Amino acid sequence: MPLYPSAEWALQSATVVVWPHPQSDWAPYLSNSQDNAIEQLYRHLCEQIAIYQQVIVIAYDATHQQHIRSQCRAIAEDRLTIFIIKTNDTWVRDFGPQYFAKQGLDLQFNAWGNQYPCSLDTAFAENFHQQLCATNTAPYMNITAETLTPSRWTLEGGNLEFNGAGMVLFNYHCVLRNNPQLNLSEEQVSQQLCQQFSLQRALSVDVPALAGDDTGGHIDTLARFIDEKHIVYAKMHQSEHADAITLDKLEQDLKELAAIHDLQLTAVNTTVTSLYNATNNIVPASYLNFLFINNALLLPLYNLGSDAAVLAQFQQLLPRHKIIGIDASALIEQFGSIHCATLHLAADIFKMEGT
Repeated sequence: MPLYPSAEWALQSATVVVWPHPQSDWAPYLSNSQDNAIEQLYRHLCEQIAIYQQVIVIAYDATHQQHIRSQCRAIAEDRLTIFIIKTNDTWVRDFGPQYFAKQGLDLQFNAWGNQYPCSLDTAFAENFHQQLCATNTAPYMNITAETLTPSRWTLEGGNLEFNGAGMVLFNYHCVLRNNPQLNLSEEQVSQQLCQQFSLQRALSVDVPALAGDDTGGHIDTLARFIDEKHIVYAKMHQSEHADAITLDKLEQDLKELAAIHDLQLTAVNTTVTSLYNATNNIVPASYLNFLFINNALLLPLYNLGSDAAVLAQFQQLLPRHKIIGIDASALIEQFGSIHCATLHLAADIFKMEGT
């Protein structure tokens, strides 16, 4: 097991998904029908993941668990596990645990700067860890800690982009915004991240959030590694677009990092026009919020004219992966997309047979 977190394109054992429930912000979008748009999306998302690896779905209670089983009938039983853990919301990327070096880290989630109720989400990482360890008992788990180590200050998984070779990319602006009490410079934040995750380098950009992004500017909407030295990033050509200034600054910051650290950069054109949800609020519809699964990549699409070109671009960038477009228009209604709604578990948190 590496001393630092593996890259998301490395071999995975499972993907975790929190199914929408009536106690979450999805309540107005749910109905008694089997055909509401958000559950259609989650059903399709889980079915696609299950082709390549295990799916662990989080249910709110036993009744919800039964409902999920009825929704996921197309998934083979040996590909689907359902844990019952109460949550406030479904954005598991940010409040789920981080595993590396035979240990687990609780990111000390606070709902992106205490914006929303989060007592259940704050407890999720430890609750999930206990169920995971009970389900995959020793000697199969490659985790030595019975409990998770808390992070030194609030972090979110959506603002941590690892390259699998001892490097992480993050947005410093987001760290300060979600930790108003934190009196650390950009260099000090980088140093502490390196210490917490046993990394060699922590690279930062410092840009505001995309319009509509209430996370404070997670890196997984802005720039992502697709291999150890290659970063794809969001770019906007229309100067009147709401995110034009932010993305110009992002490109400038990344070019400076690339020159210093010998990184390759590829721009991904963002949506040509701003996207709004049903309540007429602008939403951060980012193509960078994709999800790696084993030998494939799930790319969020938004029923826009730019979708086809971005899909073709990713097929060219990642020829060894199958690029699967997922209509994320129902998911973006609540200001998040595919990467936000999922949490990958690397294969190296489990011992291989004979080890």
